Amino acid sequence: MSPLAAPAVSSPLYGGPQPVLPGHAPNHRASELPKELKQHEIISPGKNEHEIVAMGDFDTASLRRAANCWGRAMIDDPTLTWLTDGKCPQRLVTFFDRCALMFLRGTADRSCCWALQPTSSSPSADGGGSARPDPLVVCVASEYPRTYPGTLALLRGGLLHVLLAVPSLSTIRVFGRLMHTFDTAKEEFYRENGPFLYITCFGTDPDHQGKGLGSKLMRVVLAHADSRRIPAYLEANSDDSRRFYERHGFKVLRELSAAPGAPSVYLMARMAAEEPRAG
Repeated sequence: MSPLAAPAVSSPLYGGPQPVLPGHAPNHRASELPKELKQHEIISPGKNEHEIVAMGDFDTASLRRAANCWGRAMIDDPTLTWLTDGKCPQRLVTFFDRCALMFLRGTADRSCCWALQPTSSSPSADGGGSARPDPLVVCVASEYPRTYPGTLALLRGGLLHVLLAVPSLSTIRVFGRLMHTFDTAKEEFYRENGPFLYITCFGTDPDHQGKGLGSKLMRVVLAHADSRRIPAYLEANSDDSRRFYERHGFKVLRELSAAPGAPSVYLMARMAAEEPRAG
C-alpha cells in the first residue's frame, strides 16, 4: 500500500484462488453503472475532466493498461516490502500487475470492473482501439461467489505468470498460509451475509493520488453494491488503506499479518445501504 495521500489499494494476493467455480458465468459485456449514475460520469470540471468507464468491452491492450495501473499503485505494498526487505520494488509492480491481469482475464463477467480515466473522445463507445487513455484508478471486483473466478478460470487468466513473477520464493509459503486464512474468512462472511461484492483490486496510480480520484470511483463501486442490496468486502493492506476505506463506511472485521512482526492487513466490509441512493 502506498503511503502517499489518498491511498486506496486492495490486493488479490490476500484473497487467493477459490477452489469453487462460479455457479453462473455470463459472457463479457459492457457493464451498466447503477441507475443512479451515468455510464460515463464526469467528475471534475474544467480541462482536467475524468470519466468512469466499465471494463466489460476492454480489449487486451486496455486490460493490460488497467492491470499496470494497479501494479504501480502497489509498488510499496507493506507486506511484500517487508518480506523482500524492500530490495525489489519493481518486481512488486510486475507481480501485482500480473495478479490484476489474471483476475481481469479470468473472470467471465467484468460488470463489476471499472476504470477512472481522463475524458477522451476516443475510443468509440464499443470500447475498442488503442487510443483509450491510461486509467488513473482501477477497481476489479466480482459478485462473490457467483462471478468470482475459480481456480481453472484463474489458470486460464494467467496464474502461472503470476507464480513466475513472485518477488521472492520465500514469500510463497508465508502467503500460502495467509491466503488460506483469507479464503476461509470470505466463505464465513458469505455464509453469514449471503452474496457480496468482493473488491479484489482497488488502487490509484501513485502520480495521481491525493486528488480525490479514488474516492470518486469508490462511490460508484458502492452505489453498485447498494443497487444490488449486497455488502462490499475487501482486504486492506495498510493502516492508510484501512483509513481510506473507513471513510467510505467500511468496518474492520479482523486484523491479520503474514508472519510475526509483519505489517497488519485488515479484512473489511461495508453492509449495503437499506435503500439505494436516490438519483
